[in-house]
Parts: sequence; C-alpha cells; structure tokens
Amino acid sequence: MIEQPKQSKRKSRELSIRSLIPNVVTTLSLCLGLWAIRLGFDGQFEAAVLAIIAATFLDALDGSLARLLKSTSKLGGELDSLADFLSFGVAPVLVLYSWAFAEGPGLGWIAILAYSICSAMRLARFNVMMLEDSPEQPLWQKGFFVGVPAPAGAGIAMLPFYLHFGGLFSFSDYPLALAAYIGVAAFLMVSTLPTYSLKKLRLKRKYILVTLVLVALTIAFLQAHPWVTLTVLSFLYLLSIPIACMKFKKLKQ
Repeated sequence: MIEQPKQSKRKSRELSIRSLIPNVVTTLSLCLGLWAIRLGFDGQFEAAVLAIIAATFLDALDGSLARLLKSTSKLGGELDSLADFLSFGVAPVLVLYSWAFAEGPGLGWIAILAYSICSAMRLARFNVMMLEDSPEQPLWQKGFFVGVPAPAGAGIAMLPFYLHFGGLFSFSDYPLALAAYIGVAAFLMVSTLPTYSLKKLRLKRKYILVTLVLVALTIAFLQAHPWVTLTVLSFLYLLSIPIACMKFKKLKQ
C-alpha cells in the first residue's frame, strides 16, 4: 500500500525515446538557425539561406511528429517558440545584415531590430492565443492565423536573396529599399491580417490528386531552379494574404 505511489511516481518521471523525437527535431532546427548565422558571417550566403529553409521544413515536421507520436508537452511548445525566434526571427535578418548592411546606412540595422522585435511579439501573441483558445471558436476561424507566422515571415524576408541568386534583381544595390522591405515583412507578422493556416487546411477528395501532382512539380522545379521557384512561391504567398482577408470577411458575415 505504501510502495505503490512511489512506483507510480517513478514511472511518471520516465520518458520514452519516442517522446523525445519531436524535441530532437526542434533542436536540429535551432542548430540550423545558428549555423545559418555563422555561414552569413563567413560570407556563404547561399548556404545560409538553404540552412534557414531546412529549418522551416523541420519546424513543420516537429509539431506533426508530436501529434502523431502523442508526445506533445509544454516543454516542447516552449522549445519550439525559442527555436522559431532564433531560426526565423534572428537568423534571416542577421544574414541580410551581413549581406547588404554591414557597410551601409544605419537605417538597415534599425530595420533588422524592428523585424526581430516584431517576430518575438508575434510568437508571444501566438502562445497567448493558444492558451486562450476557446472550444466555442468557430471551426472556420481556426483555419486562419492572425498575422503572418514566423517561418512564413522569414521566407518573405529572404525574398531579396531569392531574387539575387536567381539573377532577377539585386536588393543589395539598394539598401534603403531593402530596409523598407524588411519593415513590411515585420509589419505583416504583428498585423491582425488573417492568413491561411496550412495545418488546418482540408482538401476535398477530388482535389487530392491535383495537389499531389502540384507538390511533385514544385519539388522538381526546386531541384532544377531553386531560386526562381522560391521567388514564385514567395509571391504566391504574398498574393494569398489579400485572398485570405477577403475569404475571412466573407465567412465572418
């Protein structure tokens, strides 16, 4: 009778290796963000951008793994937020700073600070909203984010890299324009504009085959023409923001 509670308590402290997998993936995302900063300081900008993009894929994977393995935890949620801030709120703009602002106007550093601060506020707001998430919230409303998520914000912020590496346009020759663009990316993260949440997206059966074909084509284009493809994907995401606003307004009526 006395030993039973002790054994239960001991078992409750034990964690399976399976439950650690999502946190390991999150830690890898954090490491990629740190590596991207180092690569940026070394002038290896293409590799730095690719490291951040890889971190984006890992960020999408860790939450799915946690739900699949039924190993969600408060620790994992906090670690994910910290990793997101470093990999998507700090790394992209520090690499941009090394690329275009190191010897440029002080306005560039102000834009970098603004972006990182807005990213931190965006993540803090998201965490608070998750805690306050009400079951009475309409199902359709759960298909939208409030503002642009941090990983998507990083993708938008790195659009100048895609344009430059793809030979389309070089923002590095126009540091003031680049600073203004980073400010726009920062605003989108802290705004209250509704944006689509891919995690909650549901497809009708008749669209599944078409979606799989589009995903396969996207992967093929990423392999053949990565920077041009990333540029197109970034513009498509920016285009989806006003569409999401109109859809949200229509559903709200």
